[in-house]
Amino acid sequence: MANIEFYYFTGSGPCRSVLMTAKALGVPLELKQLDYWNKQHLSPEFTEINPDQTVPTIKDGEFTLWESRAIMRYLVGTYGGEDNSLYPQDLKKRAEVDRLLDYDLGVFHRTMLEVDADERQNRTNERTRGEGCQGFHTD
Repeated sequence: MANIEFYYFTGSGPCRSVLMTAKALGVPLELKQLDYWNKQHLSPEFTEINPDQTVPTIKDGEFTLWESRAIMRYLVGTYGGEDNSLYPQDLKKRAEVDRLLDYDLGVFHRTMLEVDADERQNRTNERTRGEGCQGFHTD
């Protein structure tokens, strides 16, 4: 089995998803922890590996891939055998797996954007409340 380098941040949900997928498949990973707080992912060395400067990222030989869902699908497709239950060949079953893998992109992500937009609007309203006429003189 190939020696796969795995670049990650401790505590990252997407990184943990890749770790769990590799473990379920019995695929060993060479762990390359990056220090987020010291911005190691922005270093020239890591930028050479991944120009987007994001984790998780894998290097499988000469092949480099980032984005957790793409990595998980790649691992199962490459190391999971003919019909792995993690990502079945049956297209209806696979569609269900894809729906669950991508759930946060639609429902969860949209909700977080709405919450963030509401929070920003509330902060803006608090800052600008009563400021409309300040400094404006009528004679």
